[in-house]
Order: sequence, then C-alpha cells, then structure tokens
Amino acid sequence: MGTVVPTSTRERLRGRVAIVVWSATAQGRRMRTRTHNATEFLPTMFATIFVIAGCGGSTTQSTQSTDNTQNSQSSAGNGASSGSQNTAQNRCAGMGASNGITIEGQLGTLRQSEVSATLNPALSRLQTCYTNRLEAHPYLAGGVQFKIRVGTDGSVRWVLPLQSSIGDRQTERCMADVLQSLRFPEPCGGETETTWGPSFEGGEDARPAVAWDAARVQTQVNRRRTQLAQCLRSASGANAEVTLYVGQGGRVVTAGASVSTNDASSAIDCLVSEVSGWTGLPDPGSYPAKATFRLP
Repeated sequence: MGTVVPTSTRERLRGRVAIVVWSATAQGRRMRTRTHNATEFLPTMFATIFVIAGCGGSTTQSTQSTDNTQNSQSSAGNGASSGSQNTAQNRCAGMGASNGITIEGQLGTLRQSEVSATLNPALSRLQTCYTNRLEAHPYLAGGVQFKIRVGTDGSVRWVLPLQSSIGDRQTERCMADVLQSLRFPEPCGGETETTWGPSFEGGEDARPAVAWDAARVQTQVNRRRTQLAQCLRSASGANAEVTLYVGQGGRVVTAGASVSTNDASSAIDCLVSEVSGWTGLPDPGSYPAKATFRLP
C-alpha cells in the first residue's frame, strides 16, 4: 500500500490476527472467531447481514403488481436496462426478497458471498492501519467491532466502533475510513446493517502493556466525570467504553473509545481528547499500562 514496514515491525507481526464476525439472528447474536497468521491476513469471511428496510407502506400485493408492470414494459423493448433490472430481481428473489421493496420494519439480506467479496480486499488495509501505529506504540493490541450501515445503492453510509479494546483513536479512525470507502452490492429490501471487525493480538516478540483494572484510574474518572458526561450529550446519553495506555509519570500516551449508538463520532473524539490530556495517574513504571473504563 506504499508503506514500508521496518524489519522490527515485521518481526513483531509474526503473531496472529483473529477476525471476529458477529451475526445477528432471530435467536440472538453469536460470535465466530478465525485466527490467522498476520502474513496470511486474507481469510474467507462469512457474515450474516440483516437489512433494515427504509420507510414506506408498499404491500406484497402492490409490489407484485409493480413487478408485473415492469416485466411488461421490459418485454416491450427496454433492452439492456430491463436485463439488468431482471437480473437484480432474480438475485433478490433467490434470497426471498425483492429489490426496492421498502416495508417499514421489514428485514432483508445480502448473500454471504457478496459480503465476503466486499470485506476481504479491505483486510490488508486494516492491517496497515494497525502496523503504522506499532512503531509509536508497540504494545497496541486488542479488537474492534464496527457497525456498518450500507445504503440502498451499496455505499457505506456510516461506520461506528461499537466496541474497541485497541485503545488508539488514530488506528480506529483509520480502519473506519477504510470501511467507509467500501461499496457493497445493492442490498435487497432496504438498507443493511452489520457488526464486524478484526482483533489484533500483537507480534510474538511484542511485550503487552501491563494490564490494569478500571479501579486504577477510577479516581481520575470520578474527578472528570462532568466533562466526560458532557461528551456523551451529543450521543443521547449512550454508553461508552474508553481504553487508555498510561506511561511513565502517570501520563496518558494514547487512548481510544467506542459508543453504543449511531452518529457518535463527535462524542468519541470528545472522550479521547479529554482522556488524552490526563496526568497524575498511578505510575506504571518503565512500561505502559492499559486500562478500560465504562460510562456512564
């Protein structure tokens, strides 16, 4: 991707990278994890995507009538346009949905193969987001779960880190930008939403940050609770999770956050900006410590 990874970084990347896929089902959510060598970072991805249809009141009967009218018009000589339309209809019909139906509250799907074909090429770019930060913070490790909303034209409308234990906003934002640039096939039945993301375990030679529980930073969290709460006002009081690394002298060296609601980028940036300025935390000694706390 135009980035030369230093030998020291490549050595650290001999570790393993786990790809975490969340699937929403009628029975609830389940997680499947596949672990791969970092140098073999192109696994076959499988995800079940459920489509949230747009607003509208079309019924099955009226839709069927519309399809018949379109087919009649196509047979009258719409040429390549009708062929493309019929192909889309056949594709959606094979999944039990019709392209363009917008029934409020109705769910549709994208094929697993279509999701895989869209996400797989992005994996190496996500890896680059991570490795580019290892030189500055070699102890970075963790997973991130992104919620991705796909519009009716297949473009990604927004990407949100629902959960993240990486603890570095720059890495998380870079990955979100990669996913934002993707284009899926046009979904059947409305807009789609899925939760998906990778987990980075670090390299074999990389020393992990010292693990702290939330109690080690709770005094500072309580002291700054008003400022933290102000950050979440723009996210309608949603829950948040903040992961930070504390360096020598008790100073935060990098941090990341996730918020459990849509359109939360400003809230995340606010939280990270607030936490990144913290000093006076317990001193971890010669190597950074990592802690996660939750809000509210």
